[in-house]
Amino acid sequence: MKPKSKLSIFRSINGLRKRQRELPVSTEAVIGAILSLWCGHKYPGLGAHGMESPKELHHEPTLIAFAEALGNEEFLESTYWLSSAYAMLADEQMRKKLAMFFTPASLVRGLLDDLVSAGADFSADTFHDPACGGAAFLAPIAIRMRDALHSQGKTDLAPGIRTP
Repeated sequence: MKPKSKLSIFRSINGLRKRQRELPVSTEAVIGAILSLWCGHKYPGLGAHGMESPKELHHEPTLIAFAEALGNEEFLESTYWLSSAYAMLADEQMRKKLAMFFTPASLVRGLLDDLVSAGADFSADTFHDPACGGAAFLAPIAIRMRDALHSQGKTDLAPGIRTP
């Protein structure tokens, strides 16, 4: 992930936290609105996602800014940041109820680096995220797998699939 972009995303999440305190809506509604904005712009053919997404939130500048920041990232990075925002915006009671715990990116990075040091091969090995709540491990693993495959000259496309 690009450092400048990463800083921009963190700032956007902090802005979301502040704005969410002022809004009389749930975390799910905020994330649902962001998901609608992001998908509507970046993936218009995707269709409905099933989350609460109040239309009045689609005009909130803070939510729009975060959705735009997601739109500047690749899909895997965007999904990681969206799930991270969800975990960071959820209050303590909700996190307890859902057994939702946020793993900081620095810890994930360190653990994945340790796997590499121990001989893990992101281009060939299989990985499992036992919790996979917010994809704190799964998305970074997928990103490393993609990058490892790209470094070997492989593409994102399955055989026989062509880009338009």
